[in-house]
Amino acid sequence: MLDGVLTEKARKDWNRLAENYQAFRQESGTYNEIVEIPAMLSLIGNVKDKKVLDAGCGHGYYSLLLAKKGAIVTGIDISEKMVELAKKNAVKASVQCQFFVCDLQDLSMFNSDNFDLVTSSIVAGYLDDIRKAFLEVFRVLKLKGIFSFSENHPILKGQWERDRQDRRLHWNIDNYFNRSIGIAQWRARDGGIIETSSRHRTVQDYFDALVSVGFVVERLVEPEPINNGKLLNIRRYESAKRIPYFILFRARKSI
Repeated sequence: MLDGVLTEKARKDWNRLAENYQAFRQESGTYNEIVEIPAMLSLIGNVKDKKVLDAGCGHGYYSLLLAKKGAIVTGIDISEKMVELAKKNAVKASVQCQFFVCDLQDLSMFNSDNFDLVTSSIVAGYLDDIRKAFLEVFRVLKLKGIFSFSENHPILKGQWERDRQDRRLHWNIDNYFNRSIGIAQWRARDGGIIETSSRHRTVQDYFDALVSVGFVVERLVEPEPINNGKLLNIRRYESAKRIPYFILFRARKSI
């Protein structure tokens, strides 16, 4: 894809998907609920009285959650529809947050040294230039500020090997170093299919991009599902006990 095309496609795709995705995330037993969210909250830690930028806030899930924990939250998203939903959800929950349409690769609307924490959930794969985005995050963070983000684990560029009874044998990985565009299909409530596009990157790609802009990587987490996950969705729990579905980074602005 040409520069800028992936990000613009993400804007259009997520505008179409916004309401369907919110409905999906409200279901019980998603991989996010049993794996990603508990790991992210543990990585983020105490947010009371901290200024937080939720970069790629979607319908506002993390923004509202962190605000309820005492954070002063600003949420941004490339999708106008997602920002609209986030604002409505904040009003419905009686939670004070600010939301803006904004590209993570261009945070010029914010002053430098402004936030204590920047958090981002499953966003980097939809960006054309993660180094540019990480440089902007570095700029708007205060000294010793934290950048915590999650992404779909790069190992997911593969598929299950199955036996004749369709039982999962093992996970096959191939073309790991091919930084190609992958297509995900989402079923809309009307029965139609909505596609989103994201770029596969390796673990090293994320690490190198962070270090190259000045971050010190404090933690890299490949979370397992929470024990309660088996009660919420046993199939997804058992799958997430076999392969990592997410990877999380915690990086500090040290200079």
